[in-house]
Order: sequence, then structure tokens, then C-alpha cells
Amino acid sequence: MESLGECAQLNYRALRTRIRSNGVQMKELCNLQIRKSSVLANSTGSDEPRHVAEGSP
Repeated sequence: MESLGECAQLNYRALRTRIRSNGVQMKELCNLQIRKSSVLANSTGSDEPRHVAEGSP
């Protein structure tokens, strides 16, 4: 949570002016570090991510 807070604060301040309409991109950038593991699994694994996607609502 510490990383997320710092990333959100830093990105929010810098991206707030840059990406005003694209609030999603701002969140994505911050979540990119946390989702890095998830994204990697989705990119490398084909069966693993598929199961997760099906199980996830």
C-alpha cells in the first residue's frame, strides 16, 4: 500500500495536468507496477490467465 500511495501521489500530481481526461491512464500507470506480475502472467501464460479470467467475475 505504501508503494501505491507514493505512486498515486506522484503520478496524480504529474499526470493530473497531463492526463486530465484520461484518468484511466493515470490509474493504469500506478497499477502497472502492481499489475506487472498479472500482466506478465497474461503475456507469458495462455492457460493460466484464462482460468483466472473465467474464475474472476
